[in-house]
Amino acid sequence: MPASRSQKATSHRVKQLTSQCTNSSLKYHQLPIRGKPPSLRARAGRARKLANGDRTGEELNEGEEARQGQSDSGSEAPLADERPDTQGKKKNKPKLHPQERINQLWANFGPEHLGKITKILPDTVPSVDQTRKPKGSLNATNTYNEARSRCEDAVKRIVAECIASNTKYSDLFNIEADLKVNRRRDFLDGLLQDPDNRFEPSDVKRVSDIFDKPTFFSNGATSDDIIQGANGDCWLMSAFSILSCSKELVEKVCVIRDQDVGVYGFVFYRDGEWHPTIIDDKLYLGAEAFDEGVNDMLATWGKEQEQKYTELFQRGSRALYFAKCRDENETWVPLLEKAFAKAHAGYAEIQGGQTGEGVEDLTGGVTTEIYTTNILNKDKFWTNELRQMGKEFLFGASDALYREWRGYSEDHPYLADLRKERRNSLIDRHAYAVLDTYDDFGERLVKVRNPWGRAEWSGAWADGSSQWTAEWLQRVGHKFGDDGVFWMSYSDFLNHFKHIDRTRLFDDSWYTSQTWASMQVPFSNLEYQQTKFIIDVPEDTETVIVLSQLDDRYWQGFEEVEESK
Repeated sequence: MPASRSQKATSHRVKQLTSQCTNSSLKYHQLPIRGKPPSLRARAGRARKLANGDRTGEELNEGEEARQGQSDSGSEAPLADERPDTQGKKKNKPKLHPQERINQLWANFGPEHLGKITKILPDTVPSVDQTRKPKGSLNATNTYNEARSRCEDAVKRIVAECIASNTKYSDLFNIEADLKVNRRRDFLDGLLQDPDNRFEPSDVKRVSDIFDKPTFFSNGATSDDIIQGANGDCWLMSAFSILSCSKELVEKVCVIRDQDVGVYGFVFYRDGEWHPTIIDDKLYLGAEAFDEGVNDMLATWGKEQEQKYTELFQRGSRALYFAKCRDENETWVPLLEKAFAKAHAGYAEIQGGQTGEGVEDLTGGVTTEIYTTNILNKDKFWTNELRQMGKEFLFGASDALYREWRGYSEDHPYLADLRKERRNSLIDRHAYAVLDTYDDFGERLVKVRNPWGRAEWSGAWADGSSQWTAEWLQRVGHKFGDDGVFWMSYSDFLNHFKHIDRTRLFDDSWYTSQTWASMQVPFSNLEYQQTKFIIDVPEDTETVIVLSQLDDRYWQGFEEVEESK
């Protein structure tokens, strides 16, 4: 009986499968199926795919053939591999018309809500009860004693480690690497990096390499020691001058040191607490080292003149770039300035300020700004405040507090000299230290100092003026000389100094209680009345209430850096 058409197809497929299994050394394995087997037509289609070596989309093609067989016979079930997987596979989305795709794209750019803005200020923030109670009162000197103890312990530990390793101390506030290695001079220029306001020191050396016989104090600290350097920190130098009037206040800040190891410990008051600050003895110089110089002046010096060059330009106080002492071997002023700069993140951060701010950081006191035109009773101010200098208060002063709002043309520079003459040589927008007062023989005099160490008052009671006699020089202990120290009458003091910083001092008879609070600042001025502080004073006592913000010198430039990201 001749073979049917289906038998021939089956025989042909068996031969093909046998040949493929022989070549691949594998046995034949049939795919599992559910329901009825696919039609011969579907099997033939699968056999053709296998014969052609096309396994890509094999199951799909077989499924198509199987579905075709179903349509022919009406009873064929799909293969197991062709059954839809509704759990693991994503359903195919229907294809969109090209225009519909374009419409969906542009729909993303449309507003979610139609309308217009009716107000700029936000809705009123609901008031939140932020009641906070201080943790208790402390003696005003408690935090100082703790900071001093931490400072002393840290310096002693550093000294022991340096002696054991036979090395001098090098601080992380490394001004030498900042100047000579780092691309960003963070300790010099700060975060703002203003190219038009850059310091230009030329070298860095240790105290032992700068001074022949270095000493921290030479006959104690005096206001005459202080000479301002290249930094615009006259306010700080004035604060140093005021501080130097009291040996106790100076020793309170300059805690501990080891000159051989090159480590110095100080404490400063900031944000309601005393903080220790430790530095090494590296200082900036104004002239380049002989073997590192690249300027024209150095080219005129021969190798045999190296020692002479070093003695002239890199030795003694005169070689320092920033603040210095008048004595060629005294070091307390430049080192105290460096420690203060470190406490506020760098030298750039201590440019510009008010004398009272510096006195606060050095004493832990509280400063009040006084405008001389607002003093009601000048006699009372003299007796109860200025005459209490060094006991209860310390004072600083400045002339022409406001900027030159009536400027003069560059074509008429003589106007600047005229203005200076009318102010009797007082420097406008410059900080001065008030050192002492005198009240006797019908005269009220005020002793003032320019932190530059020169450029004095030229009015009445100035050096060499007609008011001075041998008796008066002896009475007030004054000597003529352009050292920045001068006397003036009390009336001239009030007339020429527009702004006075009065800092109240606190001893161990005072107790402090404080807390920091984060306040929600409203946008509308009408809502400020919702913010208030309630202080309960159970009995009559002398009380000083201070409302302050965090010291922003340390964070100077962070706003600009954040905006530039």
